[in-house]
Amino acid sequence: QWFGVSVEDTRKLLDELAGILKGKPLKNKTPVKFGLPNGKDVVLKLAGRGEDGHVYRMNAGDATFAFKVLNRDGNPFEEVANAAYLNARQTKDAATLYLANPSKRWLLMEFIGPNTRLAGRPGRTMEQQGFETNDDFYEPNRINDILVDFGGELCVPRGYMDWATFEQKLRQLGLMR
Repeated sequence: QWFGVSVEDTRKLLDELAGILKGKPLKNKTPVKFGLPNGKDVVLKLAGRGEDGHVYRMNAGDATFAFKVLNRDGNPFEEVANAAYLNARQTKDAATLYLANPSKRWLLMEFIGPNTRLAGRPGRTMEQQGFETNDDFYEPNRINDILVDFGGELCVPRGYMDWATFEQKLRQLGLMR
C-alpha cells in the first residue's frame, strides 16, 4: 500500500495530481496540501525546476518522496527506462524509482535531500558498473553525487543502448515480459 491506499489507487491519484500540476505548476516553495480520497493529506513543495519539468518534495505521513512531473519537452519513457534499469542493477549512486506512469508524464522517486549521502547506500556505483550518461555529471542532475535526473542516453559498458537492447536487458532482469 502507498499513501494508505492500493498501488492502483495511488497511481490514479498521482495521475490526477500530475494533471493538475502540469496545468498549473507550483510557482514558489510554499507548501500546498492536497486531500486524498481516503481522508489523508499529501503536502507538496516545489523542490526544483528544470528543462523537462518540475520536481516536488512530497510528504505523505512520515514518508518523503520526489514527485517529478514532466512537461512536453521531456521523454518520460527514456527517463523511466533508465531509472528502472539502474535500480534493477542496484546502482547506489542513482535515486530509487518507486512508481511511474510515463504516459501521464510523472515519476515517484526517492527524495535526495541535502543530508542524503552516498556512503552507506547498498550496491555499486555507475562508474563501478561501467555506465555513463551523456549528461551524468551536469550539476543539476546529481545531488550529493546521487543521480536524480535520468533523462539522456544511458551508456552501458559496450556502447550506447538502443531500445531493442534495453528491452532484452529488462526481460533478463524479469522486469518485462
